[in-house]
Amino acid sequence: MKIEELLARADTVLSSLMPPGSMGIVTAIDPELVYPKNLTKVLLKLRPVDVLLDNAETRNILLLMLPQTEAKALALELNWNRNIDVFEFLQSTNFNRALAREILFRFFGVEIPVVDTKELTPATLDVSPAYSLFEHQAKALRKVERLLEVEPRRALLHMPTGSGKTRTAMNLVSNYF
Repeated sequence: MKIEELLARADTVLSSLMPPGSMGIVTAIDPELVYPKNLTKVLLKLRPVDVLLDNAETRNILLLMLPQTEAKALALELNWNRNIDVFEFLQSTNFNRALAREILFRFFGVEIPVVDTKELTPATLDVSPAYSLFEHQAKALRKVERLLEVEPRRALLHMPTGSGKTRTAMNLVSNYF
């Protein structure tokens, strides 16, 4: 079933599929746009079909609009257990799973959008501190490193407020890496 065919039947539900606040704007621009045939076109411009299907709220509205036979056809592709209501099954299906999402998109004749990925080369940057650790911080760092060399490899760094616990701990992490 094409998503456009389903939306053509949705006259009273179309406004709930629109983005919040957009109906007032559409009506102000041209009252003729509120008619179902025109509103379908506006909806698909404001919310692409893949967005409608990926959003749980709008997807559930669309699934509830399916005729019983179409709902059963989709449910069977998703391994429906016939002991539960078909619409209950469709609404409880996890469409975030790749296979279920692929079946849903194929059922409605919608291409799954391809996300452009760009591989970035790792950036390296040498950072040197403006000043070294204070003596009490260096002493605490050495003690923690010694404790972490033996079992159970745990330590608790306890220093007074403002004495540089974070700086000392970050030096520990930097030394580890």
